Amino acid sequence: MSGAPAAAADGSTPVVSRGVTIPAFYNPPAQLPAANGTLIRSEPLPLGLSIPGLDGRPMPGTATRLMYRSTDSNGQAVGVTGAYIEPSAAWRGTGPRPLVAVASGTMGQGDQCVPSLALQYPLTLRGDTVSVGYESLAIYRLLSSGAAVVVTDYVGLGATDRVHTYVNHLDQGHALLDAARAARAVPGASVTRDSRVGLYGYSQGGGASAAAAELQPTYAPELPLAGSYVGAPPADLTSVLKGIDGSALTGALGWSMNGFAQSDPALRGVIEANINSTGRAVRWRTCRPCASATCSSVTAS
Repeated sequence: MSGAPAAAADGSTPVVSRGVTIPAFYNPPAQLPAANGTLIRSEPLPLGLSIPGLDGRPMPGTATRLMYRSTDSNGQAVGVTGAYIEPSAAWRGTGPRPLVAVASGTMGQGDQCVPSLALQYPLTLRGDTVSVGYESLAIYRLLSSGAAVVVTDYVGLGATDRVHTYVNHLDQGHALLDAARAARAVPGASVTRDSRVGLYGYSQGGGASAAAAELQPTYAPELPLAGSYVGAPPADLTSVLKGIDGSALTGALGWSMNGFAQSDPALRGVIEANINSTGRAVRWRTCRPCASATCSSVTAS
């Protein structure tokens, strides 16, 4: 089967992934804005790890959940979610407060594994889901320096209309750059168009950070990019596949196939022609667990 998304675009049908109900905020609207990086919607995001500061402001900052417009690898408009955090710490460097766009390491392929939800729920043990917000340490270190942080949820992770396109170069790079664009429109954000932008990511996030740095001159030339941290990017996917086969990250084999099959429908027939019934069942199951999206759009007709 193919085509039918897990939820109506207007959010009328709740999505439940591995025992976790995905908030309606994550259902993209049927019509998207014309410009990349346009903020579609926002709402306050309670941080699961936060304490009141001496001045009454929460530490390490005040978070906002986002949905913004990006472009996928097929040139189509896509709604992407994420989070912006305005730090409580003052910026003591030169120039306006900088912005660091963070791309998370591998979280899984199910919408319940989304990085912005992990900021709200650092540890999720619900239904058949185990999810840990392990990127919080890096994010909080950045906030303590006085830099603002925006986190992308990537294409299809969280947003309920499609499967997360795991390790897709264009999708990830676009999503990270458009998160930086959207951050400047967040109500109450202190970052401006002149704020220097840094990119940060490790593992899957390292690949996204590298992709964004490569794409920035042509895709988002107006962003004042100051630098990019690229940690352990899965650049050679053939080598990565050999390294994780049989390990605790074997599920990433399925995530990769699911995402690429969605981005390139011609691959669906190739996959189906080279997979048996056991492999097909495993591939279906890998769509849902964390480090887990409905796979109706990635299977062959």
